[in-house]
Amino acid sequence: IQQIVGSAALKELKAQRRGRAIDRLRTEVKVSKSIVVLTGSGSVVRLVSLVVLKAVRDGDILMQVGRWEGADIESAFRLPGLKQEADENVGDTLDRLFNTKIMFVAGAPRVQEGGS
Repeated sequence: IQQIVGSAALKELKAQRRGRAIDRLRTEVKVSKSIVVLTGSGSVVRLVSLVVLKAVRDGDILMQVGRWEGADIESAFRLPGLKQEADENVGDTLDRLFNTKIMFVAGAPRVQEGGS
């Protein structure tokens, strides 16, 4: 159903714009990485499920401060996180986050559910 709804929204978006962004969105919809919907007012909205880690110790917060763009470093101040894959639960996504983006964190972190 998500792909059917997404296809209708992508057709509307294609009528409004052109470019590679539509191809990337189409791919994300096909692999269930995002949902694209058409609102009642005719706007296209992209929805994704993100898992973001807020790691705090002694008042300090772990943040990403940059990312590689080819041979250059681009500033990117944000909490570490990933898009949740279609077949993942939150724990699976956190495991993938620790194994790919923040491999340097030593030991098994304690994960607490909850607010900000």
